[in-house]
Amino acid sequence: LLSIAFSVSVCCLLPSIGMAADAATALAGGPVAERPQIHGLRVPDNGITVDGQRADWERAGVAFTQGGVSASDASHVEFAYPDRGGFGGPSDCSYTVWVAMDARYLYLYAEVRDQVLANEVGKDEIFFGDDFEVFIDANPPADRFAKKNNENVRQFIFLPAWVNSQQPAGLIFQAEKNPGVKMASRLKPDGYALEVAIPKALFPAWQAHPESDSVGFDVVMNEADAPGLDGTHSTVKYAMFLLSAGFHPGSPEKLGTLDFPPAPP
Repeated sequence: LLSIAFSVSVCCLLPSIGMAADAATALAGGPVAERPQIHGLRVPDNGITVDGQRADWERAGVAFTQGGVSASDASHVEFAYPDRGGFGGPSDCSYTVWVAMDARYLYLYAEVRDQVLANEVGKDEIFFGDDFEVFIDANPPADRFAKKNNENVRQFIFLPAWVNSQQPAGLIFQAEKNPGVKMASRLKPDGYALEVAIPKALFPAWQAHPESDSVGFDVVMNEADAPGLDGTHSTVKYAMFLLSAGFHPGSPEKLGTLDFPPAPP
């Protein structure tokens, strides 16, 4: 996992995001900490094709219509370099995310609004420009949200197509370390759409218990509106978070919770 060169201390939550009680308390009898929670879709095996389109997601009907979770306001923003400019509202940087699961994969579909797409770094540093990142903690509930990463915690970084001239087809960062991960994207007039599939088999605990219907989760979108002004790192304007505060590459401690409905009997 990467250690990206800025700290994170975000954000309050959108009113539409539910809250879940954390299993542990700081002191016996003390108040139960709240953790942000979202709900995913359970879909038939092979029911989603990773092609950057939303048509197969829409087959879920009302569940899809009501299932999107949005990050679209300044309370979800952490500025790394404030001199790159302030948050210009949802058209400047925002996204809506849907998540689904079948027996083998976790799927994510995102529709991103971003007026300026900028990422001109090499493939080993794509996190210093516009990107899209997914964090998953698939540990058993008793071991989840620890202060340190282990083999059941992963960060995935995706570079959409046509954002970086050196990588016009887009890129899964360190794909060789993430076998089986799939990505497709397409440009839109106001940004892009991104669809990914992440195998449960990448996580030992999830591979052993594929029926598990809850994981630690968050999404981060890095934003660059001023590439190359005074060095690679200064291109990063800010990161926008879906769920909760925390420097997720360093620890899953402050991830949110992603739950799925029980599998049919």
